[in-house]
Amino acid sequence: MAGGNIACWFDREAIAQRWTPEPTGKRGAPWRDSDGSIQTWLELQQVFHLPSRSLEGFGRSLMRRMGLDLPIPDRTHRSRRARGLTIQIPRQERTGPIHAVADATGRKAFGEGE
Repeated sequence: MAGGNIACWFDREAIAQRWTPEPTGKRGAPWRDSDGSIQTWLELQQVFHLPSRSLEGFGRSLMRRMGLDLPIPDRTHRSRRARGLTIQIPRQERTGPIHAVADATGRKAFGEGE
């Protein structure tokens, strides 16, 4: 199997707005992880086909590589919160055509402007 690289970008504004959970106003301990945080990790888990335990290690490694000190929800909290979470996948409206080209091996993809 060939090796590869991964590039992820976390927008500072999105982190500031979505990573810290909002107060629920209910009794009990506050949530440690926001809905946005849980959703982010669930999406990464699906994209990379990772088991729950592997996702934690992947998340810690990713945060370390990016120099971010963000909490990684453990598998128990992720699975409990996922049950009541309404997944929202943001979609950007297209303003023009999208061009994608893959080489014969199917391993390279180029977007518009490359």
